[in-house]
Amino acid sequence: MPGCSVRGCVNHGAKTVALGCMLHTVPRKEPMRGKWLKLIHVEGSTANGKERVCSLHFRRSDYQYDPTLSKSIGVLKHYLKRDALPSENLHDTAWPGRRQSVGTSLESGAGDGSKMHVLQVGA
Repeated sequence: MPGCSVRGCVNHGAKTVALGCMLHTVPRKEPMRGKWLKLIHVEGSTANGKERVCSLHFRRSDYQYDPTLSKSIGVLKHYLKRDALPSENLHDTAWPGRRQSVGTSLESGAGDGSKMHVLQVGA
């Protein structure tokens, strides 16, 4: 299952949906598609049509509720408004608390004083 395409967002995979976070498909038609991609910092040339944006990047006012459907299925069902744009938590860098890649020099253990560079990649 795809995750959120916003750089630094921690919502990826089935765990995201299980926690109540919704994934919205980036619109396919212009001009909304271009606006969304620009806001989430995805270049048009690198977009592959599978981009998703999770509900953490939208305001509560970006959603509309369908009381008729909610009554019939017994669950509050809400939809993203047609003109909604992602506007929350759109950072160029990883979110606070998310592990960053860290480089560290360590003795290689070869006994010759050489060092090796270790790169720890965050999950």
